[in-house]
Amino acid sequence: MNYFTKATLAATSLPAMSVSTAHADGHSNPYTAYEGTTLIVNFPAHPHYDAVMEILPEFTAQTGIEVEVDQLPYLAMRERQTLELAQEEGDYDLITYVVFSKADYVYADQLENLAKYFMNPALADPGYDSADLIDGYVYSIGFAGGDRGYLSGATGSLFGLP
Repeated sequence: MNYFTKATLAATSLPAMSVSTAHADGHSNPYTAYEGTTLIVNFPAHPHYDAVMEILPEFTAQTGIEVEVDQLPYLAMRERQTLELAQEEGDYDLITYVVFSKADYVYADQLENLAKYFMNPALADPGYDSADLIDGYVYSIGFAGGDRGYLSGATGSLFGLP
């Protein structure tokens, strides 16, 4: 089931979907509306992403969101993403892209600017703190449209998160 067109919430890794602890301190669970949702994600076959596999059961337990993972070697991943993103509605809900693919995907209008998701109170996690992210990673993997087209800058926007 694909709830997002193209790469609506293209992220650079599943941990970018941080789990709020709001419901642990007496507030309602902000993920109730998404319970039973299945996300199909794509990321590289790499030890760093193998670590993500270990925390997926906790993510599902806290959010009710199931995650199906398609792990591919880097070159096969790029090829598959290129095919999927060219479709009106591909199989992936979230992707991990490598920095050298970012500018191509943004230029082809295959990644969405993330600002509208952070600005929407129905979608934004109130416990999310962008100050927890390392600026260098955010700027290199997340921003495009600025200096030289693939960097941050006055005309740049956020398209992904580390």
